[in-house]
Amino acid sequence: MLRHALAALFLMPTFPLLAGEAPLQGFQTIVEPLPWFDAAPNYAGYSAEAKGLVPNLVSAVTSLHRKPLKEPMEVLLSRSVYPAEDGHLDVILRLRRPESGQLRVSLADAEGREISRAEHDFSEADQLFFSYRFPASFAGKKGVLKVGVGADEATAAFRVAPAVALPKAGRVSVSVPNPLGVTLAGTPMTVGIPFPAGVLTSTDHLRLVDEDGRELPLQVRETARWSRFGTIRWVLCDFTLDLRGTARELFLEYGPEVRRKERAPIRVAEREGFPEVDAGWLRIGKEGIRFRDSRPLLTAEALRGAFVESVEGLQFAGWGHRYQVADEGAYLMDDDAPFVVEESGPEKVVLRTEGDYRQRGEGGKRFCRYLVRYEIFRDSPLVRIFHTWIYTGDGNRDPIRSMGWRFPFAEAEPSGILSAFGAKGEWRADYYLRQEHYDHYTRFAYTPPPGNDPRLPAVNDLQPARPLTESGKGGRAPGVMAAQQGEGVSVCFGVKGFWQNFPSSLMQEKGAMTFYQWPKYGAPRSHSFHEGDDIWRLWFAHEGEVLSFRLPAELTEGSIYRAEAGVEPHIAYGRPESVN
Repeated sequence: MLRHALAALFLMPTFPLLAGEAPLQGFQTIVEPLPWFDAAPNYAGYSAEAKGLVPNLVSAVTSLHRKPLKEPMEVLLSRSVYPAEDGHLDVILRLRRPESGQLRVSLADAEGREISRAEHDFSEADQLFFSYRFPASFAGKKGVLKVGVGADEATAAFRVAPAVALPKAGRVSVSVPNPLGVTLAGTPMTVGIPFPAGVLTSTDHLRLVDEDGRELPLQVRETARWSRFGTIRWVLCDFTLDLRGTARELFLEYGPEVRRKERAPIRVAEREGFPEVDAGWLRIGKEGIRFRDSRPLLTAEALRGAFVESVEGLQFAGWGHRYQVADEGAYLMDDDAPFVVEESGPEKVVLRTEGDYRQRGEGGKRFCRYLVRYEIFRDSPLVRIFHTWIYTGDGNRDPIRSMGWRFPFAEAEPSGILSAFGAKGEWRADYYLRQEHYDHYTRFAYTPPPGNDPRLPAVNDLQPARPLTESGKGGRAPGVMAAQQGEGVSVCFGVKGFWQNFPSSLMQEKGAMTFYQWPKYGAPRSHSFHEGDDIWRLWFAHEGEVLSFRLPAELTEGSIYRAEAGVEPHIAYGRPESVN
């Protein structure tokens, strides 16, 4: 019920605050009860200390279970005191029984003088929602809203706070720090900017300028208002900026006289498969990512390179994934999943796709889901990919061997993994880097497999799972790899928050680079199980060779179990699967 009510509340169209506009706005009949937040009463909540119900001192949703009406109707306002900058009241009208007819609404001042009146027809509703404008002259004064249906009427009193004197024009400083001294043209920037109530009425009155007052191309999207039909509270600004090795200082100018130069939207051709996007420097489509002159950079597979590898399909000769079948158990992004142009403007395009990972071939099984957004900026050499992985398996039975994203090159070859931030960083030609913890990683070189170990059972078509030789260690890896393509052309890949989201890893191979959100070659668990240890951190779900949500057996038997189970155990002895 709450979900439907919220949809009814927030998916309403917005209306500009124009002089002479009808005072009644956003009229809607409500089938599901709307949530009504009442902060005045103290609603009971259970207290373990008192072993009973006590006032919990929090706001509560009171209209999901509506109390019966003694009167024919009831008027509810969203608040008793309104900011003058809001300019309107949000109103719920409750009727004792479903009715049809004409809604009459009038606004009067504290002396009873009628200021405005409006009418609206409706049918078969016992709850109505609408907004009603009040004039600027109500600032600092009281008023009364009268609502009538047929012969019945109800009123609600309110007060408007004094207006706050704020400048209607000015500029907001936007600082772009550059502590690493980066030099890069066309760097994508996305910045959220807040505005005080009553200042900004439209995103049309914004423009971006640099330190010298030169206007920069800008794409703006309104993301929040102070109230339903009030002024703008937050805007999202998208633009590209040339970094010159030092910090930059920009200014977002606003005011009723401010206008920005608009460019035509980025060209997007929707077609089967990946849409074709012409963003100036780069073109992205079903052929992959290429320069504007059609020189290829990344293949089409790189745009759908996310994968999940389950333990199912792997064959073992001993624990620790000593051997594995190549490509078995791999679930890939669905080639047939459609794309949606989620946002399209003059400076940025956002494409979205979602679906199930599935094994290739007819009747391939499905496992886990994904949601991917591609952000493409005009005249920028960078493409952003936001990837969400959604686990759909049984936490007790479906561990993950590895998961990540593979980026095959069109013509380039790997040239290194960056070892550190800032001036200490070096490009290392390692095969594999694994960030085991937030402050340390291990680098590995590739060791050609010697063949099957004669001491182990003979298994056909198997390859050693760990063709690795440790080559070095470090602290926090930036999560950046690079490849060289011809003279003066590099293809770089970077993961935001790489060292924070451990364990993760990077791998360079001929013709591709791969980011593993869960390592392909995971480190053994570094913690041990002891009483009083920090088990509550659930470190066992972030360590080991596989990603497993199954509670370790050590916690369901032995000394830890006996110490923590008490008189009311919540875990069946020796049965990790009994835990959710």
